[in-house]
Amino acid sequence: MQGLHIAHMLLFFQFSHKGISYPCAFVTWFETLGEEPCPATGMWMVKPEVWRQTRVGAHLIGAYGEDHLP
Repeated sequence: MQGLHIAHMLLFFQFSHKGISYPCAFVTWFETLGEEPCPATGMWMVKPEVWRQTRVGAHLIGAYGEDHLP
């Protein structure tokens, strides 16, 4: 995976606080099954990331300062 992570985008949203608008996303994370891609398809197999019997989710803000993150 070369340091990449897998997420399922559930919702794009934004909110404002003190006159500043914050674009965000709500995602759920996935983790890989095994240490290498599937030999038959060449694709990584993944499963939902779970912590204490709850799927892991996060709010991400996709821009900082004047420039968007790549």
